[in-house]
Amino acid sequence: PVRLRGRFVSEADLVEGVPTWFGPAERSLHGWVHLPLDRRASGAAVFCYPIGRATANALPAVREAAAKAARMGIAVLRFDYGSTGDSAGRLGDGDQVADWIQGIQQAIGLTRSLCSGPVLLIGLRVGALLASTAIERGAAADGLVLWDPIWSGRSFLRLEQTALATGYGVSQPKDGSIAGPAFTYSPTTARDLSALDLRPVGPAL
Repeated sequence: PVRLRGRFVSEADLVEGVPTWFGPAERSLHGWVHLPLDRRASGAAVFCYPIGRATANALPAVREAAAKAARMGIAVLRFDYGSTGDSAGRLGDGDQVADWIQGIQQAIGLTRSLCSGPVLLIGLRVGALLASTAIERGAAADGLVLWDPIWSGRSFLRLEQTALATGYGVSQPKDGSIAGPAFTYSPTTARDLSALDLRPVGPAL
């Protein structure tokens, strides 16, 4: 067994993922850390999930990618944004977009403690939009990988989420919030997410 953050884990768990909590105690974020067997990571990656039902759809692929990266010598953190998954918060909390972006910054801070190499953000769908915005706002990441990115928060909410909700028989509220499958975006969250667009953050590779 290997000792990690005060507990012993098997070598298989080290690669497949060890649960962790980070961030301020009143707004703790839940994540999974994947580390190389020798714990000598040459670099690190933070996976930024989609939002809503797409998170569950993406989970198997993200889990497999994280384990493969760990076997290749890369430390990985995948985590739940505030008010989602096992992280603290409620779906109706205000300022969720700002909270999600701050969560990405906190995730980078945790990942920096795992290795001294470069840290990449890997954003999936809306996660790509949030990760790009986090870098624009000063997040100390060394690169960004876009995985099937959402380019516009407005089109995502007004077209994709509304259309999917209609397909599931979900009617839209009248208070400015937007109901998507498995997730309702508060009026503030819908407004702030609609204002985001994916822009280049550096030279493409």
